Amino acid sequence: STMVKAGVFLMVKLSPLYAIYPVTGFMVTSVGAITFLLAALMAISQSNAKRVLAYSTISNLGLISACLGVGAPEAVRAAIFLILFHTVAKSLLFLCVGTAEHHIGSRNIEDMDGMFSRMPRLTRLMMLGIMGQVACRAFGRGFYGQKRGGQCP
Repeated sequence: STMVKAGVFLMVKLSPLYAIYPVTGFMVTSVGAITFLLAALMAISQSNAKRVLAYSTISNLGLISACLGVGAPEAVRAAIFLILFHTVAKSLLFLCVGTAEHHIGSRNIEDMDGMFSRMPRLTRLMMLGIMGQVACRAFGRGFYGQKRGGQCP
């Protein structure tokens, strides 16, 4: 995971080149968008919780790559925000799934039914991690809204 993030960080450092060379930016955006869609489809077809998280990580990295390929400063800032929120939220989710697996004895999502009654604190932490993934869009909109006089992109 760290090495993958290092590759995405290198793409962040190279992002000014994508604006100069539009063909390269188009290729990066296209590959990122295709990766985002295919990995998301693979994630929703899994029943193993850690595989769902792994494929959704690949999907999120595709979204980050698609943002970087655009080359606009706002898109690069959005990609950096996605990297930060993804890192915090996914690390929390992987820890929670590992703990749930230890207590339940299975990684299967169907076996995690009724988890709120069995492990309420762990379930709240999982919900916090999920909200961290969803809320990154809200925080990004607030950041851009302040910069443009209250208008969100």
